[in-house]
Order: sequence, then C-alpha cells, then structure tokens
Amino acid sequence: MFHSHPAMSSNKGFTLLEVLVVAIIIALLALIAVPYYLEYKQEAMAQEAFLQLTEWGDMCILKAIRSYETTPEDEEPTYPQPPEKPENGQYFYYSHNFGTVENVILTARGIKGDLTNKTLSIHVRVHNGYPSKRFGGSLF
Repeated sequence: MFHSHPAMSSNKGFTLLEVLVVAIIIALLALIAVPYYLEYKQEAMAQEAFLQLTEWGDMCILKAIRSYETTPEDEEPTYPQPPEKPENGQYFYYSHNFGTVENVILTARGIKGDLTNKTLSIHVRVHNGYPSKRFGGSLF
C-alpha cells in the first residue's frame, strides 16, 4: 500500500501568486473602466439639463407664437413672461434673464461635482412668428 508523505499531499486552493495575479488584473481593468464610467455619468447628467432647457424653450416659443397669432395685424404683440422655470434638479440650477418669451435666454448652471459652474444656455427668439433657438455654454 502506498502512503503519501503529509508534506507532499495535494492541497486544494489557490497559491498566493495566483491570487495576486488575479487581483492585479482586476485592478488594471478597474483603472481603465472607472474614467469611462465617470464620463458617461457626467454626460447623462448634462443630458438632463439639455432636455429641461429644450422643453422650457419650446414652451416659450409656443407662448410667443400664440401671442403673435392672437394680436391684430395693426398692433405690436405684447409677449408674456417665460413659463415657470423647471424645478432645480440635483445637479443643476435653472434661471432665465427675465426677458419676454419672444427673446429670452434660459440657463442651466451645474451645482455638483465636476459640473460645478459649467453652464448650458439656450437663446430663444421669435421674430414675426418665426422661432429660433441657439445653444451655448461650457457643458458640452
């Protein structure tokens, strides 16, 4: 009968070297993936501001066109104030330049993390019933 020596018995498990190699590989993958994830997250937050401003700008345009269309031809249209601003979000503070809806600048300013003090603005203008929007800012 064959008896193995206790020092030569097969141990089940991983060696320290194998565990270190796996840990290094995981660390390298995380080092590569984390910056991409953070960029993706910032772009998603910026998209929130873009969508809010676009919707807000469209409401301004609709109010301006409605006002323009209901004004008699011999009178100059009187444009109302912009619609109420969106709720300030978790990442952005929204404001406008207190113009009327036919010529207003709507702004989203970042208030958290990497978005702090970055802005996105939309200049909404309606001239003779024709709308235009221009975007600007340091967000994109």
